[in-house]
Amino acid sequence: MNYFRPHIVGLEAEPEVSAFIDRFNPVIEDPQVHGMATGPYSADGFFRGWNYGNEVAYRSLIESHGKANAFLTMSEATLEGAWRWNRVVSQMQSALGQSVFVPKIMMLNIAGEVKSSVVWGDGIPTLLPEVDVVFVFRDELAPKPLFGQRVKDHCLITHDNLNGVLEPLADKGHPLRVRIPTYVDPPKNVRNFVRKLPKYSGPLERVTMDRVLSRELFEQSR
Repeated sequence: MNYFRPHIVGLEAEPEVSAFIDRFNPVIEDPQVHGMATGPYSADGFFRGWNYGNEVAYRSLIESHGKANAFLTMSEATLEGAWRWNRVVSQMQSALGQSVFVPKIMMLNIAGEVKSSVVWGDGIPTLLPEVDVVFVFRDELAPKPLFGQRVKDHCLITHDNLNGVLEPLADKGHPLRVRIPTYVDPPKNVRNFVRKLPKYSGPLERVTMDRVLSRELFEQSR
């Protein structure tokens, strides 16, 4: 496993390693600092060894490349919340059926700052988790010019912009607080809200979650 990764990489990997150990019962050889030596294997031992190695990698790489690279960081709580949400998207979608869309959380590099985000398309009923930015995709609700055809575009808003438009964020037993839609077809106030949003045309890049470093560990290692 590579180091210099967010802590969620360890959380993602351990169940797979544990399943491998249970299936094949291999001999353990873990000579790294704070490792498990010759065993036995344990989840705590895995996390202890990998987290320490990850910390060393942070210190080493930030010291050697910190001035030459722009690192993307995010709080561990936000990263882990997004990771836990994405792990159960399929289960939530199955429970809610096809009348409500359950989006995956993605990471966006917006002008050099990483934000957690979900897509909300044309105001359709969507289970919107508490993220930094809502990526509003417009097709049917895109502005139509006086002459010519409607052109698809997108807008970026925060949850504060949705207060008074959608139901408030609430804890409903999901990994994150959510806004639960109360309609099947977007009502007039939602359609008007989406139509009037300013188009976003600034810098934007989608990044994989493993490229986003744990902010607490990054600051500790500087």
